[in-house]
Amino acid sequence: MGIRTFRILIFLFGLALSLSAEQKELPSGGHRGEIRSIVVDQSGSSVYSAGRDGTVVRWDAAAQAAAERFQLSPYGLTALALRPGTNELAVAESDGFGLYRVSVWDFKEKRKLFTLRFRDAVSYLAYSERGSYLIVARNALDGLVLLDPQTGDRAVSFSATSGPVVFAATGKSERTMLSCSSSGDLSYWNLADGSRIQRASVPADLTVPALFGSGRFLAGIVDSQLVVLDALKGTELGRKPLPGRSVLVPGETNATIRYLRKNEDGYYAGTVSVEANNALAFSPETYVFLGSAGDASPKASALGAVIFAATTNGTIASTEARGEASVASEWTAGRFRTITDASYASGQGLALGLGDEVIRIPPTPGKFDIDSPRSLIAGKADRLLALDGGALLVWSVSGDAPPWTYDDAAASLPPRLGLSAPPTAADRFGRFALVLDSNGNLSLFDTHAGIKTYAFSSTGMLDAAIIDGKRIAIAKSASVPPFAPIVVTNTATGETAPLGFPGKAAVRLHRGASGLMYAIIADSDDSGPITKLIRFDPDKPSPASTLFEYRSEDVQASIAEVGAAVATTLGGDGISLFTPSGFCKAERTESLPKKILAAEGLLVAVCDDGSLAWHDPESGRTVAEFRVSGREWELRYAGTTKTGVF
Repeated sequence: MGIRTFRILIFLFGLALSLSAEQKELPSGGHRGEIRSIVVDQSGSSVYSAGRDGTVVRWDAAAQAAAERFQLSPYGLTALALRPGTNELAVAESDGFGLYRVSVWDFKEKRKLFTLRFRDAVSYLAYSERGSYLIVARNALDGLVLLDPQTGDRAVSFSATSGPVVFAATGKSERTMLSCSSSGDLSYWNLADGSRIQRASVPADLTVPALFGSGRFLAGIVDSQLVVLDALKGTELGRKPLPGRSVLVPGETNATIRYLRKNEDGYYAGTVSVEANNALAFSPETYVFLGSAGDASPKASALGAVIFAATTNGTIASTEARGEASVASEWTAGRFRTITDASYASGQGLALGLGDEVIRIPPTPGKFDIDSPRSLIAGKADRLLALDGGALLVWSVSGDAPPWTYDDAAASLPPRLGLSAPPTAADRFGRFALVLDSNGNLSLFDTHAGIKTYAFSSTGMLDAAIIDGKRIAIAKSASVPPFAPIVVTNTATGETAPLGFPGKAAVRLHRGASGLMYAIIADSDDSGPITKLIRFDPDKPSPASTLFEYRSEDVQASIAEVGAAVATTLGGDGISLFTPSGFCKAERTESLPKKILAAEGLLVAVCDDGSLAWHDPESGRTVAEFRVSGREWELRYAGTTKTGVF
């Protein structure tokens, strides 16, 4: 892990701080942001979509509404495939910085079957005709492979292809397979031994390819033209100019292919048919109104006459797109406000940031009967820190509103804290607040007096935590002096001393109620990057105990000490719990946690979809979930749903 990797680490750390402010209102059943893939199941009763938010949504076709939403990954999903005749699906994941994975899930049970990591980006993902194989193609000459769909073991290997494969499909018997590479290599393979049966040359850089006519024809887009090929010989049958961005979907009859394209005028649909003499017949285009689809590149699938397309609202729309110009129906997802942050101080309840408002809710779901959510203040509130005595430190990650404190008891707004840059991290110790800004300045404030009592500046600081009344622990990149991932500064003397922990960077620090410290350490060994959760006593820092190792990079992990348990989101697939009785995983909700904290003996998670969840820190069981929609709130607890307004 070199300097370049650490620049990526620091960038991702800052990115993690800003993502929560992307949208104030999210589709409760849809996606946040771009939909990358849409697939219709064989029965036509369900449509599945995969998004940049790492979420898969199952849509009920009859109700035209979201039926299930589940966040499979903390990373963006680039492709989705359904295994025929099962509840299983495969997704390709990527963080955009070198992490490429394929995960297979039983979507009905929300259970992961396996995950495979690859060195190269996944260029194509699909199941074979009967689901006996999972087809994975990567951006490499030897990147085409068929996997066992249950275990992920390699089932069939192929000789090197001349360029990354962008499309592959088996016949109904699954004895042979066609593949097409970006270099224009069209090949047929024998799946018994992986040998090539025949080979032909077709136009290079074929995008959005689609096979139709019982496998006789292959269509794709080349240089803004629709190209139709003889899939057996590789010969070109004809072309049609298609300006703009296009997607191809199967036609209603055997030898037809349909397209949905977008240019500056809007969306248009058309059909291309291959006639008996292999001549192409082009139907007149129809204008398609897709509502809020906006400027998004088309992502679509089809069943019969119906086209399903993505919208920029994180939902999908359907239209028959034939005959006269048609208006699509945007499917229902519902919406709720985003909980961007949460903080707890003893006796004060949980303070929640909603982006433009702060509300107070009971610290445990059982106390909702004697207390109710209430609004505290309006204003930029992406981040907040609860302080002892009823005060709050509130700030915005966008930097357009400087940090300020709020006295809940007096309902007043003391003077704003003077910082030269937006905060990136904060910690508390009684009346004192510790703030790290994006310029690398560390400031300690007496929030009662409204004055700065200590300041420290150093390149490469990523996080900080107060040890006691005099000492501050600083997490930083070890690529800058002093060369240690964790250093301690004394606020009374100004002296700074490194702690003797190995590692390339410390990206997160947490002081538990017990006085013990926890850190996320990024390092590497001969096998590649590794990220560790360590625990140490600041008075006796060596030796530290390693609680958990993750064989990759994770700079967004959160830590919380809850009684005798320690929880972390390291690894990105949920909450890991370390209790006196052993290790366990917390029960998954429909979203992944982005921050965890302790509140009156329970573990609280701020989830990526904008909701809040409570967990039992010993068993990991989900105790309750909380959501906000407009001025209304909803609490799911003990098998019932409570609602109210604030």
